[in-house]
Amino acid sequence: MKITRDVPLNIYFLIGHGEKDIDENGMGGIKGFAEALRADGYTVSKINLLSGDSLPQPPAVVALVGPRMAYSDKE
Repeated sequence: MKITRDVPLNIYFLIGHGEKDIDENGMGGIKGFAEALRADGYTVSKINLLSGDSLPQPPAVVALVGPRMAYSDKE
């Protein structure tokens, strides 16, 4: 990936619905996974559509990991 890409792939983890946290270890988090993605050259960030963040422009991935609440129609 690092050799064939000239721009980093951005991975945004949606927050605001009780999703797994990329900054937390243990049962409520996926910090190790996020760190592994970063080590492989991905840019890893959080995104909260409820607070007004807008969807990222490609190339990007939006990950929905373990939400505990429903998403609104606005999202």
